[in-house]
Amino acid sequence: KFIGIAAHILRFAKYVNMPIPKFIISNFTKFFPGETVRLIWVSINIAVMPITPTSIFLSPKIILNVITNAIIKTYKIVCDIINSDENFVVADIAKDGVEAFALLTDNQYDVVVLDINMPRMSGLELLEKMHKLKMRANIIMNSTLTKEGAVETIRALELGAVDFVTKPDNFIAAKGNDFRVSLLNTIKVVSQVKTQESLESAD
Repeated sequence: KFIGIAAHILRFAKYVNMPIPKFIISNFTKFFPGETVRLIWVSINIAVMPITPTSIFLSPKIILNVITNAIIKTYKIVCDIINSDENFVVADIAKDGVEAFALLTDNQYDVVVLDINMPRMSGLELLEKMHKLKMRANIIMNSTLTKEGAVETIRALELGAVDFVTKPDNFIAAKGNDFRVSLLNTIKVVSQVKTQESLESAD
């Protein structure tokens, strides 16, 4: 039912020349969890677009953004940066490690962007819990603390994080092009990494 509604809305969006990727992102990630967003996206593209070799690229990489909103609203900046690339969509947002763990238990994501300093459960504590439970995910650390050679960075990588991007500590730098390029490039690389679960499923 939901996919049928989505297809009708997509047809209308095409009719009025509305930018389809942004339209879908802004309206459907609010109501559906990450994996469902992927299924809807693929289904409506099959339903309303010609099947061509390029159609598959219309299915975005699904991102979970785990970031505190306590400082300079960087959580919104990070979401805006990720959603600005048509190849990615922030399907879910968690404000601490507790929420992130619940989402990771129920959903699969191509990439998880993870902060460190958060209430209830920090990013490193989440990694430790996932490590103990042998949960795998493509995690990018994104914190003001995750700098080259920093203790927090090394520990995160030891616990299973794939890469890191240093988050700017001020609003102007966070809105700058350097951070945007660094974050998107890192997500592009990490999103291609196969987790152990994916490899086992393929076998």
